[in-house]
Amino acid sequence: MAEMKKSKYDPGHTGKCTAKECKGVLLIADARGQDPGMVSVIQADGAKIGITFTVRTIRGAYPTIQTPKNNIPIAERPGWGKDYADALTFFQALFTSGAIIKAGNTNYSLVGITPKIAEAVGASGNLQNIPSVDPQFDKCSKLSGQPRLTCFENLDKYLMLNVVPWVPYLSAAVDSIIAPNVKKWQFDQFAGTTAYAHVAVG
Repeated sequence: MAEMKKSKYDPGHTGKCTAKECKGVLLIADARGQDPGMVSVIQADGAKIGITFTVRTIRGAYPTIQTPKNNIPIAERPGWGKDYADALTFFQALFTSGAIIKAGNTNYSLVGITPKIAEAVGASGNLQNIPSVDPQFDKCSKLSGQPRLTCFENLDKYLMLNVVPWVPYLSAAVDSIIAPNVKKWQFDQFAGTTAYAHVAVG
């Protein structure tokens, strides 16, 4: 609410959005078992700052939300897992302009989109002053070792404090129960499950 008070969409500085842009915002949801529960949380939290949603539920929502011409403002479905332990596998696909494509797009927030890219992928809307992190990404991706880590760390902070392409609202947790006869066990950070190639039973 403190941040909303600073917004142009809250001219009365009440902590709630009173502008028409905050009413009936299209929210795409998937029809999987856990998704309806997530939608209710988003709706309840949005209402606290004056945002209401028009929810459209689709079984298998990815093709819809990965097509820029659909102009989806928000969805609860997207998730991402790194291909390997390097920040590049998050930043490149999710935040660089080169990742914005007509179908199968993974730069959901369209960070770095230009009028030329928008025309190519069929996206529409206000394209003024769209932030880009392409220069910072290019700089970081050419580095190695600690300088690379530090560079991507600073890019992460810049994204979350200045660009704010996402609103973190969910954190997944996994509980694993291991029997006494399991002599070796590792966790697969990508899949969020047991790393079955690294389990030994004695």
